Amino acid sequence: MDRRPLLGAHIPALAAVWVLRRLNAADVEDSLRHLRSTGQGAAAEQVAYGIGQLREAARQWEQRNRDDGVSVDGSAEAAVAEIAPRSGMRHGDSSAAVVSTGAAAGMLDVSERRVRQLLAGGLLAGQRIGRQWLVERDSVEAYKADRGLTG
Repeated sequence: MDRRPLLGAHIPALAAVWVLRRLNAADVEDSLRHLRSTGQGAAAEQVAYGIGQLREAARQWEQRNRDDGVSVDGSAEAAVAEIAPRSGMRHGDSSAAVVSTGAAAGMLDVSERRVRQLLAGGLLAGQRIGRQWLVERDSVEAYKADRGLTG
């Protein structure tokens, strides 16, 4: 009987971030020591290599999103945190001058896609930071008032 080769696996960068956040580094090191002490050095090296690849994928994903002003959950919160000191607002302040598309969608009771359409159509004012939009809270309030929306 022929043995088929074992396949490797590609893991998306965000999945690498998720896996690494749930791994206990001490447990990984203990496992590697155990493999080496039981004569499974080649297995230990493969596991260590795989963990290294996960760490590099996660590092690159987090760096790219920091550069784009996106937090780990995909929101523009990191960008708001960066812009807040320059605009005089406090991060997390409900009176912040800008909100994420998700927050704007919640305020208007529409989808984030609709918020992006309103931004593209000039009905809402905002600024694109990397791949994320920050919507001016005043424009959301004005849009609500123009449409007679409450809440």
